[in-house]
Amino acid sequence: MSKNIDLSVLLPVYGGDDADHLNTAIVSLVKQTRPPDELVVVQDGPLTQDLDSVIDEWRGNERVPVTQVRLSENIGLGGALREGLKQCSNEYVARMDADDISVPDRFERQAKFLAEHSEVDLIGGYIAEFDDDPEKISARREVPTDHEDIVQMARFRSPFNHATVVMRTK
Repeated sequence: MSKNIDLSVLLPVYGGDDADHLNTAIVSLVKQTRPPDELVVVQDGPLTQDLDSVIDEWRGNERVPVTQVRLSENIGLGGALREGLKQCSNEYVARMDADDISVPDRFERQAKFLAEHSEVDLIGGYIAEFDDDPEKISARREVPTDHEDIVQMARFRSPFNHATVVMRTK
């Protein structure tokens, strides 16, 4: 298990998201081998009743406390993330989208790595994409894993799959 890593998950949601996908995303983080210490859900503008219901159901969860940030207008992903980050109370923040499913040991592995490598401020991973069935992978988005390759790719585009990132807030 990880040592001395307090972890928040920052998850934005907007009216166009699917309520079933959001619920599945939250289930995947609550069932982690090392659950996060908090989930910060940012409502980027008005949501559907179904999305509101999913968030309301999870707010009472005892395993992972949920903080809800309500934005009256849709300000877009970047703005929603900035507002949500202000509410994250832990040193490390993991990103997740409303349609993501995290592998069961994601946070355990990432927290362990960060605890053992204090010089690292941001880590990420690969993404397996699917249409309807998570068991039927349609594509993989692989990114560099060593420092020099990350630096090289960063000259042209982001070397991180944002929904896999855990970062130190400082």
